[in-house]
Amino acid sequence: MKRRIVPLVLPVLASCVLASCQTAKTSTDWRPETHSVTVRSDTLRVHKVENLPEDFIFGMDASCVPALEAGGVRYTDHEGNERDVYAILRDNGVNYIRVRVWNDPFDAAGNGYGGGNCNIDNAIAVGKRATDAGMKLLVNFHYSDFWADPSKQMVPKAWNGMSLEKKSDALYRYTKECLTKLIKAGVDVGMVQIGNETNGAMCGEYRWENITTLMACAAMVAMAAPTTSSFKAATKIRSPTMFTTQAMARPTY
Repeated sequence: MKRRIVPLVLPVLASCVLASCQTAKTSTDWRPETHSVTVRSDTLRVHKVENLPEDFIFGMDASCVPALEAGGVRYTDHEGNERDVYAILRDNGVNYIRVRVWNDPFDAAGNGYGGGNCNIDNAIAVGKRATDAGMKLLVNFHYSDFWADPSKQMVPKAWNGMSLEKKSDALYRYTKECLTKLIKAGVDVGMVQIGNETNGAMCGEYRWENITTLMACAAMVAMAAPTTSSFKAATKIRSPTMFTTQAMARPTY
């Protein structure tokens, strides 16, 4: 039967997902006693959508789950039972988990930039849990050391100053290395997203001829990856109305 490709739904995961999310009923944060703040939990409930087609992709970004859990966040289902968040998502109809991948989200002293410090190791941890829960993984390569969006598309530190040819080769090798690690870890990768919100730049490149050259390198890896099921490859434009009008400042180092 011919399968249809439908839009990927990607709600953002904050500290709550499709069910109650809480640390505790009341807790005190890490600040000194003179700056004590009481934190109270709240709930977010999104009801499962019934009767979706079998090939409908219903997913969400869960990149920060390991960091949130390390900070004490716990997840409960609609009945208030504490459970693995990926099982909760699966039971509520989610069949894809997206995870962002940053090349090197740490400074020279080893301090993380934040946002979950989403390197390939974090992606493997998220991917294994998603796979164990019966969901596929969408791997979102930002090709940057931190968030890439229409206002910033910074080249990774290790690739700064490279020619387009050398950068293309580095991107190809990096993508292949990451996907190989995910596959060897047993992660069920279903889709590869090339870049993030690439309205007019990617990986420090600002000409579409150069951007598409880099995208083609990543797509070649995704399509040739050794896996039992073929990957889908996708790109992401933040907004069609911003596609040709987005003005982006070029960063200086």
